[in-house]
Amino acid sequence: MAELDIWLNIISDQGITGWLKFVEAATHQPVSDINGLQEAIDMYGKWPVVEGVLAAGKKNIKGDPLPYIYSVAMAKWKENYTGDEYTRGIDRTKRRVAQQNEELQEKLERARNDQTKSET
Repeated sequence: MAELDIWLNIISDQGITGWLKFVEAATHQPVSDINGLQEAIDMYGKWPVVEGVLAAGKKNIKGDPLPYIYSVAMAKWKENYTGDEYTRGIDRTKRRVAQQNEELQEKLERARNDQTKSET
């Protein structure tokens, strides 16, 4: 996996230019849609797209490999973000919102008490 580490450093240093080189090296084809690749990276994240590129390289796809890369990246993204982590995230958000609601309720009650005291 040392080669992958080198590619990740290239991608880190060169941005989209590094991605273009990585995809071409892995699939033996130039990238047909640079904007589409950038959108996939933005949408799914670096690792799902890396996995898509590696899978496309192993599969030796005839024609444009980007649709396959996108589908693998989307599947990997879904695996990572729709399971337990997703459910835990929803639960954390619910708890945080409930706590914020309680704090707001307390502030409202204090404000009402302060207003009642000042009226008397």
